[in-house]
Amino acid sequence: MASLIPGYNYDIFISYRQKDNKHDGWVTEFVNNLKGELESTFKEAVSVYFDINPHDGLLETHDVDESLKDKLKCLVFIPIISRTYCDPKAFAWEHEFKAFVDQASKDQFGLKVKLPGGNVASRVLPVRIYDLDISDIKLCESILGGVLRSVDFIYKSAGVNRPLLSKEENPQDNLNHTNYRDQINKVANSIKEIITSIGENENKPEVVSKEVPEPTSIPRKNNKSKLIAGAAIAFALIILSSIFLQKLFRTEEVLEKSIAVLPFRNDSPDPDNEYVCNGIMEEILTQLQKISDLKVKARTSVEKYRDPERDITDIGRELGVSLILEGSVRKAGNDLRITAQLINAKTGDHLWAETYDGKHSVNIFEFESSVAKKVAASLNAVITPQEEERIDAIPTSEMLAHDLQMRGHEMIRKWRYTGDSVSLKLAFNLLNQSLKADPGYIEAIRMKSMLFSEVGDFDSALYYINKIKAIDPESIYIYNQKGLIYFYSNQHDSALKYYFIYDKINPNNPWTNFTIGQLYCFKEELIKGFRYFQKAIDLGGDSEPEINQNIAYVYFCIDYYAKAEKYLKNAISLRSECLLIQFYDYLLVAQGKYNEALHYLDSVCNIIACEQQCHIMRFYIYTTQNEFEIAEQYFNKAISAGYTRNENDDIYLAYIYSKTGRKKEAISILNNSIRRDESELSLKHYFSTFSQTHLRLAAAWALLGDNEKALYYLSKFESERLPLYEMPYKIRTFPVLDNLRNDPEFKAILKRIEHEKDSIRTIVMEMEKRGELNM
Repeated sequence: MASLIPGYNYDIFISYRQKDNKHDGWVTEFVNNLKGELESTFKEAVSVYFDINPHDGLLETHDVDESLKDKLKCLVFIPIISRTYCDPKAFAWEHEFKAFVDQASKDQFGLKVKLPGGNVASRVLPVRIYDLDISDIKLCESILGGVLRSVDFIYKSAGVNRPLLSKEENPQDNLNHTNYRDQINKVANSIKEIITSIGENENKPEVVSKEVPEPTSIPRKNNKSKLIAGAAIAFALIILSSIFLQKLFRTEEVLEKSIAVLPFRNDSPDPDNEYVCNGIMEEILTQLQKISDLKVKARTSVEKYRDPERDITDIGRELGVSLILEGSVRKAGNDLRITAQLINAKTGDHLWAETYDGKHSVNIFEFESSVAKKVAASLNAVITPQEEERIDAIPTSEMLAHDLQMRGHEMIRKWRYTGDSVSLKLAFNLLNQSLKADPGYIEAIRMKSMLFSEVGDFDSALYYINKIKAIDPESIYIYNQKGLIYFYSNQHDSALKYYFIYDKINPNNPWTNFTIGQLYCFKEELIKGFRYFQKAIDLGGDSEPEINQNIAYVYFCIDYYAKAEKYLKNAISLRSECLLIQFYDYLLVAQGKYNEALHYLDSVCNIIACEQQCHIMRFYIYTTQNEFEIAEQYFNKAISAGYTRNENDDIYLAYIYSKTGRKKEAISILNNSIRRDESELSLKHYFSTFSQTHLRLAAAWALLGDNEKALYYLSKFESERLPLYEMPYKIRTFPVLDNLRNDPEFKAILKRIEHEKDSIRTIVMEMEKRGELNM
């Protein structure tokens, strides 16, 4: 059967490795289903080349290239991408995949087709049936000349990574939540989009210039008509020339006003000067973030491109920006050279470069401001007078203070990612020295306020905020830091007020948007919260482990486990730490996957030094399964490893004691727990909402047999629900509450909680379908 387009032998060529079809006929079934879908998608018959023997019956003596050349002359090439397919020695890879890319790149339509909406699609449409190693992905991308964009038919669950089947026995367990029928439809729709676009290009009529006949000469009646005619001709010429000139000088595309600043390269002979590179890069980034007309990627989103070997256009595509600023710093003694160059992320073209040669002890802020303004000019971004004033402001005239502040900031960064107390002390010491050199240096004061907030000393944080206000009552940092303090003191409306002001002035900060999202969640306005989470992700928050962790937690609270796992895995990949490991195990336990949770602990605890957390998680799991002897053994192991017993552990221990004949010990623990938690509630501070006080009190009274008080605290837990419902799976499954399960009020509370969670999850999923959320 011929192709829909004259000159081509097939519409679609299916390329695959025999191993991927040999045992279960996956590829054959895929092709048959695709053909059926194509019949419903196209008005005309579509020809598909698929050979049940992927070697096509060719022998080593045959001319492979010539034998396949005609068959490869197709419109769309579909490689079934598996681990075995990504092999440069494979027949399909060398003689089909690479050959088609080479052949299509030279034909009349090219490898990439422009779609009606202005987007571009490749005529290679990969169908992926396994998750691939990074090396295999890079191998595919080296042939495609761009990012591997595939329609995925992958079934994933714990320890499982295989092709998605047309009839899955347990489709709900697929972590990817993909549906075989939907994926077939996606492939068919993509094929239609590509072939339709090719057909439109093929059938586009040729523009033929028509000769305009000379007008018949007509005697003019008077000079007035002559003047009117002349004026009309002149006006027409002006209009035509204007249109011509606009077309002549119009750029091919209008660049979106978006930019990423890559980490600056350290060209200094001393590697310890890395702090100078980071400081200058971050200051330029801060200057750009002051321009509200620009969309600026956050620092965390570009950190992975430090010393990049990737093509700049690939980086631009991954970050979704129009421009990329890269640079280098060379510091030798007091001599300093800074270079910055702006690159079109779409084409890779260099637009301009700026260089600073001078002394490290001399003001470099003018150079950083100049770079920010030139970037804005390159994107035709508007800088308001207020923004220009902030950009031109000189933070300090004491460059020693500036240098010490940059060193202090580097120590803060190190402390955040390592938890090293020595780095924290050095950070405070360097900032103190900076303020000794310039007591009015607001950036150093801001960092001290921020650092005190992060370690929980809010009185000191407020003291330094007031110092900023005394120096500059209009400083934007006042809003950010005050918002943080109101956030922690549970005053959500006041916190939102300050964060909104800060976001308006500095609109490109993912943390600001994420925090606003959290505050809306605390106010029980989750849909608004998710919209701000989306903004945080769009601004690069997906490269920040804490943002990933906290978004995972919100998804966890509404039982959207697939999304919770996605963001939690992102967080763990960015920073493998024990609390994240423990959270992931909670995620498995919440789904009733106890054996999987135990297996996960076995697999990670030997790699990551999380002995205490792993033992205590086993203690929780075995207690829930009524394996009391084993549970106690792991609790004792945790204590021996240095674990500090917490409030939640008391409920588990009391339950074990009550079930193993130690009633007196159980009652003693529960009475102490109740006294402590009731005292905790009287404080009414921010952290009490995270301590699960009401839920613990409900559990304690249930164990003591006072169902009335237990239900009272359970109803308080339901009504407060800050932030949302923490660990609600305990209500469903934890045997401590078994005394309440037949009570109508307990059932009603549980039903209301489940209904609200289901409603929110449904709304979030509908927002995803409409494209309002793309997280």
